[in-house]
Amino acid sequence: MTDLEKKLFDTDATFDVDYYEYMAPHRDTAQDTSFIFDALDITAIDTVLEIGTGNGRLLRGLRERGVTNLTGIDFSHDVLVQARAAQYADSITYLEGDFLHHPFDVQYDKIVSFFSSFGYMDDATNARILEKVATLLTPSGRFLLDIPGEGYANNVRAGTTRIEEDRDGVHTVWDATLREGGIYYDSMCTVTDSKKGIHKTYHFVMRLYQHAEMIELLERAGLTVVQTYGSYAFHPLTATSKRAIYIAQGTA
Repeated sequence: MTDLEKKLFDTDATFDVDYYEYMAPHRDTAQDTSFIFDALDITAIDTVLEIGTGNGRLLRGLRERGVTNLTGIDFSHDVLVQARAAQYADSITYLEGDFLHHPFDVQYDKIVSFFSSFGYMDDATNARILEKVATLLTPSGRFLLDIPGEGYANNVRAGTTRIEEDRDGVHTVWDATLREGGIYYDSMCTVTDSKKGIHKTYHFVMRLYQHAEMIELLERAGLTVVQTYGSYAFHPLTATSKRAIYIAQGTA
């Protein structure tokens, strides 16, 4: 990362190995990969890149669907150790590093940025990430970008919102608020695992983009939106959708 690029929070500290155990155990990998597979019309021979692959759960899900040319990139060494020790590791390429600066030497038929893996940088860097996506797509390639929808922000419009959850001896407390006119989602999440004696706090800050902003950002990057969805069940995107999913292709 250069001096001109700014992270909105310490992503290295937040996205550690425990994050995937405590913060996202509820994710339905079968549902998520089914949506990605169908929304991008992925074929068995497509080359697929996932940005922010984490522990590789989505790539493993696509591999189970017969997709054979899969690549994921993530900056977390420890998380990638887990991914490389999991099923299908011998047939999935895991790259360690920063997507924006990694020297890719190939293009991809499909690129995926799923479940809020975008928006953790300042606006200029977020724009450069999309510009790089455009250069990495094959001429007929497509990009899936999944970000919080406007309905997501509506949940915290009135101020700070607290959500508490208990699951299998793990107590989780989310405190969320919107900053700077509602364009930043700022959340502190505290996890207490009574079985393991673990008490950790995770801090997230994410840039929230309204629909018109995102369309403009994608177009400026050289990407044309061809389809939108408001859920993983292919519901239409509306002002109350909690997810905003964009399917885009290069304009070249």
